[in-house]
Amino acid sequence: MTYPDSDKILSQPRVFVALGPSGSGKTTLLAQMVARYRVENPNGRVSFVNANTNRLVASDGLRSFGSILNAPTIDVETPEELTEFTTIVDPQISVFIDMPSDTQEAKAMLAALEANAERVAPIMRLGVIPSNLSIEAANALLDRYGQLDGVALTKLG
Repeated sequence: MTYPDSDKILSQPRVFVALGPSGSGKTTLLAQMVARYRVENPNGRVSFVNANTNRLVASDGLRSFGSILNAPTIDVETPEELTEFTTIVDPQISVFIDMPSDTQEAKAMLAALEANAERVAPIMRLGVIPSNLSIEAANALLDRYGQLDGVALTKLG
């Protein structure tokens, strides 16, 4: 796996997709990325997409982060809604998507996004792995999502 230069990741519009299990830190990671984006691009256009609507805590957390960071938050519950979103979003907007924790739901959402990739900014798939997972569990998680563009190790003490 080739790791992108972290200083250049946020330098152009992208669609960031956070993939991982419930409680892994996907929502917090995305909020931290948007906060950094705001520092580096104060006038940049950014939006959160909450595709993890089954988890109320994640939904409320993402909306709170959106309010603090001046980033509109859009909820999508189905792959079809994500497809519809890709038809209206400006490719000059950086989009940060909090994907469902359920692997099959996440894969369906990701497939819908990738089917419409020409309509959005380049997609970056980030695997989010909590540091308390065993090596075997982390490898199984990486295998579940296929090709990732980056991995974030979260929840370090």
